[in-house]
Amino acid sequence: MNLSAKDLCSRSCMQIKMFIEHPDLKPKPSFNMLEGEKHHREVASKLKDVIGEEMGGCINIHMGDKITIWFSNDICCEKGIIEIKSVNKDRPSDWYFNNSVTQCAVYSVLSTYCNYDLHTAKFFVNQGNPYIRYKYDRENVPYFLYFGDEIYRIDVLDVDKILWFITEKAIACMEWETAREFDKKYKHLEYKILSEYFRVVRIR
Repeated sequence: MNLSAKDLCSRSCMQIKMFIEHPDLKPKPSFNMLEGEKHHREVASKLKDVIGEEMGGCINIHMGDKITIWFSNDICCEKGIIEIKSVNKDRPSDWYFNNSVTQCAVYSVLSTYCNYDLHTAKFFVNQGNPYIRYKYDRENVPYFLYFGDEIYRIDVLDVDKILWFITEKAIACMEWETAREFDKKYKHLEYKILSEYFRVVRIR
């Protein structure tokens, strides 16, 4: 069973379970998403130390049937990894920012568990982009969020606590009953729970 780390950061278990059962119901890319991808490409084109775009990997959870959590970082650079978020007036800024920093913390943890051995996502290769595999030669690679014109560094303080939460949520998504129970406890509380385990530092 393949799950998206982004979905685990932003969707409820019940919603993820519904899309597992009925993948045709999953929303198509919105205008904001397409604009976000365009903004991402523009930012990448201006950076001088880019290794590759849409580079990530996966981790496997063995609970009966294997669950695979996939993630893809927007941009990998020599100086660190970058998540790009475009900002417009239509988005609720507090929720959007909190969700963005939470996603960065989760992706940073997943990158750590992959030993920073990252490769180009299949969907990006299918769009005609080159396949790149790169392994950082150091631990604790800095993770940055470009939030509109602002830049933040996301410092993970407890890798294991963040990984535990996201894997428990993934497991809960496998059955309707466990998905419902998880949502009763934690729905829309990802930032509140996980923010204890990471620090957000404004760079610019």
